[in-house]
Amino acid sequence: MNINTPTPIQRASLPVSLAGESVLLCAETGSGKSLAFLLPLVARLKNDELALGINARPKRPRAVVLAPTRELAAQLLGVAKGLSRYAKFSSMGVLGGTSSAAQAKRLQQPVDLLVATPGRLLDLVKDGHVSLGDVRFVVADEADTMAAQGFGAELEQLLSSVVAASAAAKESYKKSAELSAKELAAATTEEEKTAIEAQLKVVRGPFHPSDRGHVQCILAAATVKQSVTSIIQSTFPTTREIKTNMAHKVPDGLFQEFVSVSSGDRALRLLEVLDRGRRMNMNRYAEARAMDGATRDATIIFCNTKDSALFAAKLLRENEYEVAEGHGWVAQRERVVQMEEFMSGKKKILVATDVVARGIDTVNVAHVINFDFPLNPVDYIHRIGRTGRGGGTGRVTNLVTKRDYTLAMAIERATKLGQPIEALSSNKADYVQGRPGMLKANSKGKGESAKGESVPARAPARRAPPAKLGKVNVCVFDVRMDVRTCH
Repeated sequence: MNINTPTPIQRASLPVSLAGESVLLCAETGSGKSLAFLLPLVARLKNDELALGINARPKRPRAVVLAPTRELAAQLLGVAKGLSRYAKFSSMGVLGGTSSAAQAKRLQQPVDLLVATPGRLLDLVKDGHVSLGDVRFVVADEADTMAAQGFGAELEQLLSSVVAASAAAKESYKKSAELSAKELAAATTEEEKTAIEAQLKVVRGPFHPSDRGHVQCILAAATVKQSVTSIIQSTFPTTREIKTNMAHKVPDGLFQEFVSVSSGDRALRLLEVLDRGRRMNMNRYAEARAMDGATRDATIIFCNTKDSALFAAKLLRENEYEVAEGHGWVAQRERVVQMEEFMSGKKKILVATDVVARGIDTVNVAHVINFDFPLNPVDYIHRIGRTGRGGGTGRVTNLVTKRDYTLAMAIERATKLGQPIEALSSNKADYVQGRPGMLKANSKGKGESAKGESVPARAPARRAPPAKLGKVNVCVFDVRMDVRTCH
């Protein structure tokens, strides 16, 4: 796979997860979390095969990877199939929006790994097409997104079901062992012994005598909220949290630009930014990507709603741009086709909602444009993570209306100070009046950073050149200006 050096999150987590411990991985997007949980998963599958003789059986997967969206699940399945070329194991996707009957038919054959969306997996379990009794490794990728999108209850139910199914299988085997010893000792004829053995096959179930019944869980997230920690505490209370230094922060290699717009000129500003950004992408990033034969010149335009995304895509086509679309108004099959065209480089612009912001590995993206500024800092972290992945460089342009000022300026200031942004609020009332940067004690976010420093809220309006702090490049915008150009 041409990977020689582990990323920070891989270096920190692999010794722990390979030892069998459950972990919560918290790291910036594009940091290699997928391999950080897939490699221990594959190691567990192969170790159980070689050391214990445990193999896959129909309807009974040995590992489950959960993802909040079909797009992310399909991507993870692709990575898993790539790994299976080196370590032989079977895998399949159980995704919504596709035929459940075909999935149920495939599950009649042995499968080691299921990559699934929570709703579809629960349906298959309910209908008896999947049993979780053999699952010894479960992963929840983008666990924060699942909780935020209302799948927290489904995630907790699935994790609890895996733990309960493993415990029930092990208990059933213990009871059957005790029963067999007593009844077989009392049997006097071969017919009685044969009848007892037949009964034991039902009671004993499929639990392997060498299986310890230990279930390992890995949750991966770019941000960790209370909803995620609550799920962990109720299902895997001994889980260890492993976090990188850049978790919840804007990555060093990103150049941020904030452009002040009104609702009337936002479309025009998008066209101006896109044209300027396209020229910069071609000049600045083409040479840097020449080594691997790729060109880092793609752009993602994020919108808050599917109606806004539809408007932006239509605007760009009217101005002779070729665009792909990834939002709710595009049918699932067509969306898959358009995403493939964008990922392959056939189309250089993708207009999308936050469905694409979570976990999708967009290594060819040089520029992210927030046509609609995100409503919370968590969405901002996920969106900007589509560029500058794996420690690379990227550019983020934010179109900021008056209602977005509070959160936008808080993010800008927090970035310059090297502070986390996940606790920032978009509500001006959450900040202490006259104390820029300090959230009220009863606000939704945390008012103090880990070192007791206040988290910045907004900077005084001023005309200033772009500030460069180390690798962090920030363009300071002025609320009195229509646009502030950064170079």
